[in-house]
Amino acid sequence: SSRFTGSFDGNGYKITGLKINRTTTNYIGLFGSTQGAIIENVALEDVDITGQNYTGGLVGQANDSSITNSYTTGAVTGKTWHTGGLVGEAENSSITNSYATGRVTGTGIRTGGLVGYANGSTITNSYATGSVRGEGSTGGLVGQAIDSTILNSYATGSVTGTEISTGGLAGGAGDSTTITNSYATGSVKGK
Repeated sequence: SSRFTGSFDGNGYKITGLKINRTTTNYIGLFGSTQGAIIENVALEDVDITGQNYTGGLVGQANDSSITNSYTTGAVTGKTWHTGGLVGEAENSSITNSYATGRVTGTGIRTGGLVGYANGSTITNSYATGSVRGEGSTGGLVGQAIDSTILNSYATGSVTGTEISTGGLAGGAGDSTTITNSYATGSVKGK
């Protein structure tokens, strides 16, 4: 009910060992939810984050926000939908020069190594290298992208989906989504 709406500059510092274990709570991450926020230069290492819906290492749900020069390492787990190594859900937001390298596990739909669900958003010069395991719409970089742009980005981790829509880069991409100069190299196993 109270989204972060300001600017946050990590200024080159690192946050190490962030642990959140809230399996029945939505909007979980260093920032649970943002609205019109600017987040930059944030380094999160060795995170261990578990939430229900909208779970990300840095932001659970980003709305009309900008994330730049930021990264996470460690493990992120979501129990229902929209789980990402960096951002659980990106709505009309931009993610630039950022990455996630940890293991991402979703026991529901839309699980991605970097972003679980991108809607009307842009992902540029970013990547994910951790393994990703989910149910429906599971991708190495993005679980599902709608009306979004993915540019100069990649994923290298293995991807496993137990339901429909599994991809090395994106589990699903539709409604005017464009993917340019991007690739995936990890193994992919889907239903």
